[in-house]
Amino acid sequence: HMDPARCAIFNFEQLESTSNLAGPEYRRWLARWLVLDYHGSNVEVLLRENGARQLAFELPVVPSGNLATTAGEARSIDVLFYGTMNERRAHVLRQLEGMGLAVEAVAGAYANELAPAVRRARLVLHAHFYETGLFPVARVLQPSVMGVPIVCETSVFSELNDWSHSGIVFAAYEHLAETCAELLSSPERMQRRAQLVRDFVRQIDFATPFANVVRAFESLPLRVEVTEEPEPPVDGVLTDAEIEAILAAEGANLPEAGQPAPKLQVVQRQPGQGPLGRWIAWLLIAFMLLGGLKYWFDW
Repeated sequence: HMDPARCAIFNFEQLESTSNLAGPEYRRWLARWLVLDYHGSNVEVLLRENGARQLAFELPVVPSGNLATTAGEARSIDVLFYGTMNERRAHVLRQLEGMGLAVEAVAGAYANELAPAVRRARLVLHAHFYETGLFPVARVLQPSVMGVPIVCETSVFSELNDWSHSGIVFAAYEHLAETCAELLSSPERMQRRAQLVRDFVRQIDFATPFANVVRAFESLPLRVEVTEEPEPPVDGVLTDAEIEAILAAEGANLPEAGQPAPKLQVVQRQPGQGPLGRWIAWLLIAFMLLGGLKYWFDW
């Protein structure tokens, strides 16, 4: 029910992956909207498939300062992983446990619900789920502002979300476990990497790309509302549209200021009136008299 002239869809799916959520039907649906995306490759997919009718922009994603919760938590785990589990990811976590490291895996938690786990961790790990391997900017925002170092599988970057020199440690899939162990062995390096990431997010230019989005919105025509013809009444019953029209007409004809409101026409019924009213009234009187006589003789 939203108006495409006033709303945008922010896509975080990997459109060329095997995700069930990002199939052809979803991509065709996006053609109706102005689309904001975290990765330039997704924008290219939409423009290629939907053509000139598709408005799509890459937009840098900047972590909110509200994510920087600092409530005290003991660093009780070495490596935190969060996301949907599959065998590819589980294999790396088993390698880490085999090295004697304390590992925690979390699924279905975000923002404030995820924060306690991030505070418990000395390091956050990301391994890709899909073969497309797009840089998972949404997954690194929270540890970035919370000062927790990050190890991430080698990723495909885009122009406005290129974190390749951010301070995150990138490694090939087969070297993820050993990269985590190496970073954990050097507290000084961990602290330096975490600080580099925090400095990086402060200098991300969001305003300039967002200005392009605003100009695109201003060029969109407002949607013209089409008034549907009311359906004919069924068996004399008013339709919802007819009832709403009657109520609207009554509300538009209010009495003038200082004038009394018109009296409502109320249906009135008076006993003894009508073709059978008098007979019913005499029958009631007869029953009352008979009841009184019976009471007198019994007494």
